[in-house]
Amino acid sequence: MATQLFDIKVSSENYHLEPLQQYVQAVAKHYGISDEKCFQLCILIEEVFVRIVRYAYNGEPDHVIQLQGETNAQSFVLRYMYKGIPFAYDPNQAKNEEDKISLQLIRTLSTSYKVIYNGKDGQTIEMSMALPSSSLEEMKKVSENAAKNAGREIILATDATKMRLAKTSDLKSIVRCLYEVFGYNYSAASMYSPDDMAERMRSKVYKGIVCTNTSSEVVAHIGMVKANPDDTICESGMAFVSPQYGKRGLFSKLKQALIEQAAKDRLRGVFSSAVTSHPFTQQGNNAIGCIETGMEISYIPADLQSVVSKANGQRQAVMNYFKATAHTDKREIYIPLRHRQIIEKTYNLLNIKRTILQNGGKPTAEHSEYAYTFKVDWDQSICQVSTIGKDFELCMRRNFMRGVSDGMQVFFLQLSLSDPAVDYATAVVEKMGFSYSGIMPYELHDADTIHFQYIVNTNLNPDLIVAVSDWGKEIKEYAIRQMHLKEQNR
Repeated sequence: MATQLFDIKVSSENYHLEPLQQYVQAVAKHYGISDEKCFQLCILIEEVFVRIVRYAYNGEPDHVIQLQGETNAQSFVLRYMYKGIPFAYDPNQAKNEEDKISLQLIRTLSTSYKVIYNGKDGQTIEMSMALPSSSLEEMKKVSENAAKNAGREIILATDATKMRLAKTSDLKSIVRCLYEVFGYNYSAASMYSPDDMAERMRSKVYKGIVCTNTSSEVVAHIGMVKANPDDTICESGMAFVSPQYGKRGLFSKLKQALIEQAAKDRLRGVFSSAVTSHPFTQQGNNAIGCIETGMEISYIPADLQSVVSKANGQRQAVMNYFKATAHTDKREIYIPLRHRQIIEKTYNLLNIKRTILQNGGKPTAEHSEYAYTFKVDWDQSICQVSTIGKDFELCMRRNFMRGVSDGMQVFFLQLSLSDPAVDYATAVVEKMGFSYSGIMPYELHDADTIHFQYIVNTNLNPDLIVAVSDWGKEIKEYAIRQMHLKEQNR
């Protein structure tokens, strides 16, 4: 298993070279690497740095070179990443006598090296240096001590907490609490900006609930989030509790307070998602009466540790939940008949009354109405269709191909159940390879939706997907079965 030691970005000015060498040497010595090996590292750093600046950047100082260092079970790895002139510097191609000497040094001092071309992301030169067993043993000791310190028991606070709605004056304290839990790794960047959050508060797409301690510092938070101010449901998200105030059940108390606030605001309900790599968040949702409505497989990138821990390279699934308030109403909906049984059971468990109308046939509207968005950092796209038109199949295939060409790994589709052509649209998208993943009441312009998903490269171990309740297990099995059926038909 590799351990990253440093990740440094510097400008391509030569005065950075000596401080860079000194820093890397200090880190290497800390991990028990011998003086001789440290000296060799410094030579390698200089040889490659100087030639990147000379050839890839034409000696210009206003560029960036990124240097990463890591260790694995056998070696120390240096990795240069830069966006200079393509193919301008290749250690294997000496242009003069000086380059030949440089190449000989790289071959002598490194165990292996390689050049990686990353297209528009530039170029990487990676060099490995094998380490003697004495250095590896010293590294192991340092890593074990760091792990012990990281796992040191947290001293729990004993003072009282108070729960209330968040005010704009709380926002900086909320960011401090967020940092205490996630560092700078939380996925929603706007949460780190009090100005952004204040604007969302003014726009009525965010309302926070906080717990404060006796020093009036925020120690826990949950957010009521809307996509649009006039949405009739809200998402329960942005939930975090300071480690010092754990073991008090604050998460469940905050969630219950959020549901009660949603009812006061005359919203129809609250939805949320729980990761399926562990049971805890699901158990919290089940404990306060939230009902599973579906499961979206491969929702979260595997390496997004700000949300969940890594799970053997597999993207993380989420279980979706809904908790209705007293402001629900009776509705007439259209559903795809092939999924009628699980949809009816979902509505019954939610205790939401629905009358299922006869299939409406093909679209009558000329043009489809939909919103199509990319979540690039998560390699996913989401399409919400409010009107299914005669051009529906063309629109879906066009947007799907656009997403594939842009590198999207998962596609999520939501169709309005108020549209009579939903059965037709389901047949279209399932023929494309999409599969059923659930429903959500009042999600799109106050209309219920049905969810579908498409996974480009399936790398799925169902054993890593934890479903807590019997109903959750039934949803999991249905979603996975539907996905496999569609894969066979692709």
